[in-house]
Amino acid sequence: MDFRNTIRLAAGLIGTALLAACGDRVDARSAGDIEYTWSPSRSESIGGVPAESVVTAIKARLAGEAPADIAPDLWKHVGILYDAYGSTPLWMESNGPIEARTTALLRALTEAHTDGLRIEEYPVAALARAIVAVREAKPPTAELLAEADVLLSSAYLALSEDLLSGQTNPKEVTDSWHIDYQHEKLDSAVVRSLRAELLDQGIARMRPQEADYALLRTSLAQMRQVVARGGWGT
Repeated sequence: MDFRNTIRLAAGLIGTALLAACGDRVDARSAGDIEYTWSPSRSESIGGVPAESVVTAIKARLAGEAPADIAPDLWKHVGILYDAYGSTPLWMESNGPIEARTTALLRALTEAHTDGLRIEEYPVAALARAIVAVREAKPPTAELLAEADVLLSSAYLALSEDLLSGQTNPKEVTDSWHIDYQHEKLDSAVVRSLRAELLDQGIARMRPQEADYALLRTSLAQMRQVVARGGWGT
């Protein structure tokens, strides 16, 4: 099963039919005003597990090794994201994963290729397994909930930083690049975007908003359509 089908499976198992078909589609969800008023759920329990136990499990998970496909440097910033919210679960409500927000992230991951990003660099397989484990457990444990929440945050942060600063470090391409990443600004943008009431709009706003970038996305989709049709004739 490829990465996109794995994400579709995860989305189906959290009970949603909103995941769009994956194609070279370019949309304009970044347009318009965005309300940054969302905050994590303050439920006393998650899937029947005391919320305090999940918070403790999240702290323990963050103190451990990074998930596969998450670089150590990015793992540090996952911790920074949770610090901004007091280690509160960011993707859970009383019944488990927040359907609308989890679906928005899964959709954004499947559509990352429209920005020229490599989907295989995200922990999508582990994410799918974690969501399935939470849904199939009767009831889930605090550790299962924490693992799913942290993986969702890791995937969100990885995608966000790629949209904000690119997936390839320019210094790995040329020695003449002397501009360093400003992680403080990235962390601030990532935390702010997570607070979008409609998370898909918050994610979309993190990509460059210039008209030239939108044209590049459109051109990439057109080129892929040519390839899908067998390429150019002689």
